[in-house]
Amino acid sequence: MRLNQFQSSVLHVIRFLCSQAVLISHLIVLFGWHYRTLISMASYAVLLFFILSGFLITTSVKHKIKSDPQCGFSHFFRDRFFRIYPPFLAALCLTFVLDIISFEYTQQIYSIKQYFLNLGVCALQLQEFPLAVFLNEHYMIEFFRFRYLGSNMPLWTIGIEWWIYMFFGFALFYVIRSSRVRLWHWAVLAFLALTPLYYLFVSARMDNGLTLYWFLGLLIALGFREDINPKNQTGTVLGSIVLIAGLILFPKIGYTNSVLLFALGLTMLLNGANNNSYHLPRFHRISSAIAGYSYSLYLIHYPVIVFIVTMFPREYDGNYFFLIYLTVNIIAYGFGRLFETNSSKLKQIYENYRSNPN
Repeated sequence: MRLNQFQSSVLHVIRFLCSQAVLISHLIVLFGWHYRTLISMASYAVLLFFILSGFLITTSVKHKIKSDPQCGFSHFFRDRFFRIYPPFLAALCLTFVLDIISFEYTQQIYSIKQYFLNLGVCALQLQEFPLAVFLNEHYMIEFFRFRYLGSNMPLWTIGIEWWIYMFFGFALFYVIRSSRVRLWHWAVLAFLALTPLYYLFVSARMDNGLTLYWFLGLLIALGFREDINPKNQTGTVLGSIVLIAGLILFPKIGYTNSVLLFALGLTMLLNGANNNSYHLPRFHRISSAIAGYSYSLYLIHYPVIVFIVTMFPREYDGNYFFLIYLTVNIIAYGFGRLFETNSSKLKQIYENYRSNPN
């Protein structure tokens, strides 16, 4: 199952808006401005990111299985690894460099050993890993005080998504689609379930049930059929209205109600625009370009903002706000072109090496 140009463009625009909302919200927080609605945009955007993630991963896997019934967990893992890790590791290195320069500039005392430890922890996606959090909080074992790297606070969500991916992929390929489930499969699945279960029942800097939003995206994908309602214009229009309402009404009706509106609108719009006659190549090119660095923007925006306000302090006015906003977007765009866009090339190089190691 593949999305058509219009459907992909809609998702691109949503990704772009969510990434910009996170940037603006965090910039307002670091400026110390008190705009509650704008500050709350970041948390709501994270919820929408989780829904989009669940939807896109599921649609991708459905298409992969349909086109290649022999594909397994190794294929799924490679797809996720090369999509997530090249820009993620580059973001860790950038954060490390920016933080060390800032520490030296401000003569802040820091432990380089602890920083390297945190770097390794984040590289393994163990930032705020539930088992480590439990051992630290209940048994005061400082070694298990795993945290995000330095100034890059938003990295905690990447670890959650990574382990949800692994749980979903392992459950699908080694349990649901397996002809014989062995004991070690259940043991691995139980370990991989730690993060999804923890963020289902325990809050994660926001309301409980963060995992549910990812699986809501999965349900939307399972209910999406490309062979029904070929071009339902009424569904497309109504879906767009409901979707927009879900995007903007969260300050009035709360996160949960807004998410449900968003999910309903997305479902209506996607199923209503199933026909390829919605052919808008210019819209698709523009939406692809503006969303193409959304992941990179999320990965690096916070340490870049912290670095700028630390190294170049001045009055927190509107001009400085816009200057930082524009600068972060430009840096993230270049970062995305360098690391995010080339992720597929790295995967292809690896695949070529595996097929012809000599």
